[in-house]
Amino acid sequence: MATISYVKGDVFSAPPGSILVHAYNTQGAWGCGTTLTFRDKYPTQKRDSPDQILAATKNGRAGSPGQKSCNRFNSGKIAVPWADTEAVLKDLNVTMTIYTAH
Repeated sequence: MATISYVKGDVFSAPPGSILVHAYNTQGAWGCGTTLTFRDKYPTQKRDSPDQILAATKNGRAGSPGQKSCNRFNSGKIAVPWADTEAVLKDLNVTMTIYTAH
């Protein structure tokens, strides 16, 4: 059973050893929000459609073991509704802490 917990705070303050989960912009246009920090730490150079992003979420590390922490990735400028990403995470049966600004 999936356990999605929400806490107020910064994803970069997650406990040591946490897997930080975040969508990456696949054209390298990381221009706002949390992606600016990820761009500096983990640059990538692709851009996919919302359907491709959700498919990658299903096949990505979100399903791997370990404490997973994230913000509401795939949303914002990438424009995938959070409810769609949350549904994928629940289908993956993950335990994840979602950090929110408010």
